[in-house]
Amino acid sequence: VLPKASGQQLPLTSVNLEAARLRVLRVNDRNLLQQIENRRITNLLDGYDLKTIANRSGEQIWEGTLTLAGGERNQDVTTAVPISEILRDPQPGIYIVAAEPTTEDPDSYDNRATQWLVVSDLGLFTMRGNDGLHVFVRSLATAQPRSGVELRLYARNNGELGKATTDSK
Repeated sequence: VLPKASGQQLPLTSVNLEAARLRVLRVNDRNLLQQIENRRITNLLDGYDLKTIANRSGEQIWEGTLTLAGGERNQDVTTAVPISEILRDPQPGIYIVAAEPTTEDPDSYDNRATQWLVVSDLGLFTMRGNDGLHVFVRSLATAQPRSGVELRLYARNNGELGKATTDSK
């Protein structure tokens, strides 16, 4: 989860590369369950996976080339990917950032460096007790409780189990 504040960056570690091709895809929240069921959300994606997601359950919202930080040969180099510049107005959903060498075929079956992320100002904390499930929502920017946030609890089959609105406590 990246806070919805300005200046968000995602680290990209590379070895012996001058540039990388980046692709950013967005999967809307209604298609998220499908990605979880297909076990994509916990695995690296290849070119075919990215193309399938872009065509069927999401959309590619950005593609470009990132010049990587220079460094010594055969050593890890970390470059900051400026996510806040790429996602100027993030929409609800989950984002996929995929990186590959610029020499790689975009549709190949080789795995890509893949990072799934959510951009939000809401931090959720849950506790299960004898009296049920307790959910706390706080601002990631200020750590203050957020009131008036509507929460919904869904079952594995995507059926809604319940909903509630947060208060100020």
